[in-house]
Amino acid sequence: MHKYNTAKTDIIDSKDMRTENLDDKNLDEKFLNDVNLNAAEARSVSFAGSHLHQVNLSRANLEEANFNKANIDDTQFKLSEMNHAVFQNARLENSQLRNVSLVKADFYKAKLKNLSFLNSHLLETNFSKAKARACSFVKCDLSYASFRGADFRKCSFYQAHLKNVDMRGCDLRQTDIDLADIEDVLIDNKTKLDFNLKRAKELGFIYTS
Repeated sequence: MHKYNTAKTDIIDSKDMRTENLDDKNLDEKFLNDVNLNAAEARSVSFAGSHLHQVNLSRANLEEANFNKANIDDTQFKLSEMNHAVFQNARLENSQLRNVSLVKADFYKAKLKNLSFLNSHLLETNFSKAKARACSFVKCDLSYASFRGADFRKCSFYQAHLKNVDMRGCDLRQTDIDLADIEDVLIDNKTKLDFNLKRAKELGFIYTS
């Protein structure tokens, strides 16, 4: 777990906040530990710069939520609505994002480790310049997403749907991306794969100079 200094941070500890309306609420620079937000209404809530540890955000409405520069670990987002959510420069570890909707979400320069996005909708999601390790995108719809300049080594894309995805400059070594459903995925001379260009074209990648 990433260390986080709580010396000058407001702490919300072991609290049940399920019935609170968090729409547009500012929760920036907080430390949330063991907080229950299951099925919470939290549209446009801001957790910018906050640390979320063992927080339950399953089934929550987090449309347009702001997690910019947040540090998130051991947190549940299962079955949540998170379209247009912002995770720029955030750190997420050991968390579950299964069966969530993250359409047009933004993970620009985020650091992702040991996450499960199983069966999630990630259409037009931005992962450009993000760094991921041991993350599962099994059976996800990643159509029109961008992984430009990202590092996704040792991640799983088994049976993921990849249509019109931008993977130029992306490091995809030690992944199982060859087992994904690939259609018109852009790569270039900076994209790193475990197979040659001929095999990439057979799978559905499009090489651009």
